[in-house]
This record gives sequence, structure tokens and C-alpha cells, in this order.
Amino acid sequence: MISKTEFCVDISLIDLALENIPSSDLKITINEPTGSFFYDPWKIKDELKNSIWEQIYNSLPYALGETRIICLEGGKQYTGHADIDDRYHLNLSGKSCYLADLDNALIYPTVKDGIWYEMDAGIRHSAINFSNKYRYQLVARKLLNRSDLKNKRKVRIEYHDVDPDDARYYFDDVISPWLNRANKRSVIDNFEYFKSSVFFEIEESEIADLMPLFNEYFIVEIK
Repeated sequence: MISKTEFCVDISLIDLALENIPSSDLKITINEPTGSFFYDPWKIKDELKNSIWEQIYNSLPYALGETRIICLEGGKQYTGHADIDDRYHLNLSGKSCYLADLDNALIYPTVKDGIWYEMDAGIRHSAINFSNKYRYQLVARKLLNRSDLKNKRKVRIEYHDVDPDDARYYFDDVISPWLNRANKRSVIDNFEYFKSSVFFEIEESEIADLMPLFNEYFIVEIK
């Protein structure tokens, strides 16, 4: 689920960055899109150019998607979920903090070691902070693959008239793992997420595998 990369950041730079967090929000985006949210590289925000955060951002030599400083309060955890896009993680601070692999009932400690980690976000997961202190991470989205679909169909998914939190939970628990694998197999393209709907293109042969995943929470249109 999570593995070390060869890319590192000196701990002294991390300590300096923590002294210069640009906001008190629990999630702070440090870059901005240049085009498609999921497919085109993002760039560092103008106000963070030539800062310690740009230096750390550039330590990972890839084109990146949205990159955020994420704070998890002590004694808290995230609702279990999966994501369409894999992630890179750099642990900035925190003790007694773990990443939980919910599919395989495993936990991984997240420690401040200066190493960038690569994470398979298609596995259902959560993060847990057992301490009484904040845990900070820098989390970068991987860009999605562009796919050359041979027999393209268009899919639109809307939440039905139900509690949107229930629909979102089900989507992230059941649909997102499938979308993550489909992206890696290059059988979907042009994924877009809106407030209460999702759009993407799909290889026609994959529809039979996708459709049984939906329940009464969703209205699905295929053209």
C-alpha cells in the first residue's frame, strides 16, 4: 500500500517549513491548477515561490497534481475511503500516528524521517492520530493517466435523492477502488468531479464490470 521512494528532504528543512505554515487551516493547498484538475500539472502558488515550501515541493521531481499540507488533530481519524488518484506523502510531524490499510487489516507508522512515500490510494484506507498533538503531512496527488480509448462511451453519475454523506461514503468505499484500478489499466479518461456528480469516458467493454457496483444512491447515464 505504501512504499519508500528514493527522494528525501532534510529534516532541518522540514522543521523550518513547520515554522512557516502559510495558514491555520487543517488543509492548505500550496499549488494551483494550470488546466484539468486531475490530468494537467499544477504549479506552486505565486505567494509561495522562493519559499521553503517551494523547495520541499521541488524535491519530488515529478509533475504533480494538487498538493496540500494536511493536519490531523490528536485523537482523530479519517472515515475509511479510497481515491481514484494515488498519492505521494511526506510526513512533517506527529507521534503515534498510523496509516491504516483497511482492505488487509494492516497499519503503517507515519514518522518524520524526511522520506517521500508513494501510496496506492485505491486500497481502502484511513489515517489515525493516537497522540494529543497535531500530525502534519504534505500530500501530493498523482496525475491521472490519459487513455487512448478504442470504443468510447460517456458515463455520468449523479447522487440520487438520499443523504449526500451516505452516497459519498458508498462511492468512496466501492466505486473509487474500481476507478483507481481502471485508471491504472488505462480504460477510463477525462474524469471530472462536481459537487453531486461525476463524469468520465470509459472503454465500452468495461461497462458490464462497472454497473453492478451501483445501488439506489445513484442515477447512472451512459451514452
